[in-house]
Amino acid sequence: MRTSAKPIIKVYLLPNEWSEAEYQDCFDALLKGAQSLDPLGVRTENDFIVLFPKDGMRKGLGTEIVIEVDIPNIHSNYDCNRKMVNGEFFGTNKIANTFFEIMHGLLPAAYIQCKVYEYHLEGFCMSPRDIPVSEEQILAVLHDHKGRALMATDIVDDLWKRHEIRADLSAVVVVLEKLEIGGVVVTVNLQAPPPFTSKQGWKLS
Repeated sequence: MRTSAKPIIKVYLLPNEWSEAEYQDCFDALLKGAQSLDPLGVRTENDFIVLFPKDGMRKGLGTEIVIEVDIPNIHSNYDCNRKMVNGEFFGTNKIANTFFEIMHGLLPAAYIQCKVYEYHLEGFCMSPRDIPVSEEQILAVLHDHKGRALMATDIVDDLWKRHEIRADLSAVVVVLEKLEIGGVVVTVNLQAPPPFTSKQGWKLS
């Protein structure tokens, strides 16, 4: 399951006579296109959102197609095709061209335009993922802050910044209590009673 905000693809003004099967074919083509853009992180249909908004006016539907691609700002390096990925430039132009070509293949007679937008995660909220917090993820945070006295809430914040995982504080504390791997010892201050609603201090020794 994806651990970050999802790209969103919106396709407007599709032909009024399209059947469910044609919408499904379009969705499948968009999925294949998104999967071809590795930095988007789309592996399955659950890793992105596709919307086909209905238009209130039927006249002209299918003759002009508008595509909007919204990507979270964790992908901000895509701007202006300056990001080199696997030996080729990867940017918003490549994203736009990919989805333009897909819709042009489906509707070759239509006028099509595609625009890529970046959305910021400030003022943003999404459903928590059912992903357990691993010792490896916590150790990565600990090593980055080695020698500093931190709080368990700090590691929760860091997991959100790194992976957009909304980690449960008590689950993090449980993992911290158990950690003693490869000579790395984590000492946890458990002064507050369960469910550990206050900050729990720990230090990497």
